[in-house]
Amino acid sequence: MRRVLPILLPALALPLAAAKPLPLAQRLQQVLRLPEADLARLQADLATAPDRPARAYWQALVAYARLGQARDPAQGAAFLAEGLARLEGRTDAESLALEGSLCGMAIGLHPEQAMELAPRALDCIRRARQADPGNPRVRFFEAVHQFHTPEAFGGGPGVALPLLAAALQRADREAPPADPWRPAWGKVECLAWLALAEAKTGDRDSARKHLVRCLSLDPGYGFAHQFVEPLLNAGGKP
Repeated sequence: MRRVLPILLPALALPLAAAKPLPLAQRLQQVLRLPEADLARLQADLATAPDRPARAYWQALVAYARLGQARDPAQGAAFLAEGLARLEGRTDAESLALEGSLCGMAIGLHPEQAMELAPRALDCIRRARQADPGNPRVRFFEAVHQFHTPEAFGGGPGVALPLLAAALQRADREAPPADPWRPAWGKVECLAWLALAEAKTGDRDSARKHLVRCLSLDPGYGFAHQFVEPLLNAGGKP
């Protein structure tokens, strides 16, 4: 059984300098850019936070992020199960897109179930797009899923690239929510993954521009530093 690779999701971050913790609602919007230690603290804080409709979604998103940084298959399977359990019965677009991405991640842990998990992932994403066509996070999760789908099965960076560009456009237009617990993340993550897809498809100039913009918004974003920068600095395509 294979361990889940960190590049499977936008969750790897560099250690941050010690600072006064941000309010819980602000930290939630950074979930996919936090290192494991911060994710563990965030998970504990969510467990004791007052109950509200969005809490299960955030708990599932934390599990998704921790799944991407799991050290062994058993730990990854536990985070996967937790994430899916938190989303059970939820039919809003944000939750459906996340469920679809979790199903895609599950293929890495259970490749023997790919014939079942791949259609389920796509169905969740399809339903999410129907529920909220303009949601940048829905398009982002779809793009990441397609990025990791083998080209022989209709995926790959080239397929993901226009989806990421569309996700970024939607994120740029999205107004800050009145409710700080409402999901509003995605712009930084879209920029990093768009730069990665562009680098892998040969558009290095555009990739550099998006990487610079990404790091201007979050200088410590480890995914960008550890996966996108080396690809551009190497001067070639792996």
